[in-house]
Amino acid sequence: MNFILLLTSFFFLTHPGHTINFGQQTGGDDWRALNDGVMGGLSQGTVSFSNESLIFKGAVSLENNGGFASVRSPYQTMDLSGFKKIKIRCKATGQNFAFTMENYQRWYMPYYKKSIDIPQGEWTTVEIELRDFDTYRVGQNMGEKPSDEMLAKVIRLGFVNTGKKSGDFQLEIDYIEFM
Repeated sequence: MNFILLLTSFFFLTHPGHTINFGQQTGGDDWRALNDGVMGGLSQGTVSFSNESLIFKGAVSLENNGGFASVRSPYQTMDLSGFKKIKIRCKATGQNFAFTMENYQRWYMPYYKKSIDIPQGEWTTVEIELRDFDTYRVGQNMGEKPSDEMLAKVIRLGFVNTGKKSGDFQLEIDYIEFM
């Protein structure tokens, strides 16, 4: 496992672009759902794969102080400081989502988040400038943007629903490309 993490880190450090392709034939099967149940909430989300994409679906519940469902990559070292933007091909129904990047394993430490505009039920390609991400801590916007130093130390990527709205959802992700 350490060899795979080392190889992934080497790839991010030495290649001008990188694409994460999802699906049964291409990988990404190490991404996992992380829902508000870790804090007592009742939201549910599961991850599955089609031949071409990762499918994250479930239901967000506001009961018991809940309100979020997310899908996240495994922890790994990624140097994103050499990239300018991220391109994501995806479609969603039922909820709005944001893309996240983390530097710490502890939930209460700062992380980066950018809401993405996904037309309901339609495949779309979204481009996000890395400098457009906002820094959050325990759900509060800190009014800061990620520095090159912080982008060089990203350890996890993910998607989380936004808006604290109850209801069913599905997010399908074809690829994430760093440019």
